[in-house]
Amino acid sequence: MNEERLDELIDTWRDNCLSDEQAEVLNGLLRESEDARRKFAGEARMHGLLHCAAAEEAVERVAAGPTSDPIPTAQSRARWAGTAIALCGLAAGIVIAVVAWHRGGSSGTATELDPSVRIAEVQYTKNADFASTEISPEGPIGVGSRLGPGVYLLKQGFVELNFYGGATVALQAPAEIELRSQREARLLSGRLTVEAGDSERSFLLHTPAGEVVDIGTRYGVYVDGAGVTETHVFEGLVDVRPVSSNASVQRIEANSAMRISPAGKQESLLMDATTFPQPSRQIGEVLRHSGFESGTKLRIGADSQTGVWFGDVCQIVREHGKVRPYTGDGMLLFQSTGQDTQDGSETRASQLSQWIDLSPWRDAIADGRVQAKLTARFNRVAGDADTDSQFSIQLESFEVAPNKALELMKSKRLARSRTSHQLLSDSDPASWEKLEAVLTLPANSRCINAMILAFENVVNDGGDNEEFDGHFADDLHFQLLIEPASSETK
Repeated sequence: MNEERLDELIDTWRDNCLSDEQAEVLNGLLRESEDARRKFAGEARMHGLLHCAAAEEAVERVAAGPTSDPIPTAQSRARWAGTAIALCGLAAGIVIAVVAWHRGGSSGTATELDPSVRIAEVQYTKNADFASTEISPEGPIGVGSRLGPGVYLLKQGFVELNFYGGATVALQAPAEIELRSQREARLLSGRLTVEAGDSERSFLLHTPAGEVVDIGTRYGVYVDGAGVTETHVFEGLVDVRPVSSNASVQRIEANSAMRISPAGKQESLLMDATTFPQPSRQIGEVLRHSGFESGTKLRIGADSQTGVWFGDVCQIVREHGKVRPYTGDGMLLFQSTGQDTQDGSETRASQLSQWIDLSPWRDAIADGRVQAKLTARFNRVAGDADTDSQFSIQLESFEVAPNKALELMKSKRLARSRTSHQLLSDSDPASWEKLEAVLTLPANSRCINAMILAFENVVNDGGDNEEFDGHFADDLHFQLLIEPASSETK
């Protein structure tokens, strides 16, 4: 079985773009391989396509060999409108045939939900009463629960769901939602926010008034008791496809909103993000030049500019002895320490820092919902008993701008909050060891100082000895982790 070709055809079929030639190739692969049929059946379940028992007998003839019944393709699907297979929509043709193969001819209702299929995972809950209305769960639904297809009712509280297709959905009570596939759901009532993420595939949200298709988007949707749907776009674009034949597809841009009724009546609204729950967000790429690639500028001494590395004497190198960069073509070489002691101790360190401006996220920080996370990798030469081995990372938050914070640091006044983590490295030049620090940001935090350090924990500066034999840092990552929140707590 050509798995790569099978995956390509399944993706094309799912997007409703399968040509006549591609349909025939897919049919051949399914006839020849039980593994292919099993894989395709799983995909069909995940996309909520097992809804039409009436078509099974007709398409089983396709499984047995060539048939006069055509496989529905993008071009021929419209011609199936009057047949039993067309009653299934996308479930027609190949899908039902695969279901028959997968079941081995056994009987079973087409509306049964398969409890083995998993669509999304519960990432976060707060005071939540959340349960399936169709399948008896193995236990209470909570963080880490893996949810299958079906309708779920949120009577109170807040939940965040991570769909395996890439989207994150924040749901606020009271709400009722049907999970259809890893990239598809239906909001029956209530309020939610979708963070589409970086997935190459769109997330499809059905409502009683239409369908909402994201285009690299973060948006909120509200459905009232009459099925009237509001769509508020916070970032990116969405296309809204009304169910009414009298209404055309509407594209909604960022900072815009629209109300659509099941009858097709449309009304423009002012976008209001405060009325919707907010999913957790992970904001990366905040740290500049974090890979220490060739050409990275390093400033010696103190500095208050954001986005630049400053501190003690360091150098960007490609390869040093047996130590090679962890990623890319460059890494940081610690060369000498400053004159000040660290943390009031007699241990000295070579340190490098960067200021990070937090003003773009001040609202979430004010709610106490933001954590800062810094990771870095360290390495050193093998050396001997006199070779220094200690590294550290540090995060400090301040309630003032970087220039004022720098004055506080010089005067030895404490930051608003601080965390640091250390390691004693091994002597294997091929081993890059990782350090991680997480800091919950106080409500008034305005900036962060991210620092990496190589300690001179073996003091041997006499004679011609250098302070460091060969100590390195690489692959830094800084992220802001914003916790989810319901509209009441934002």
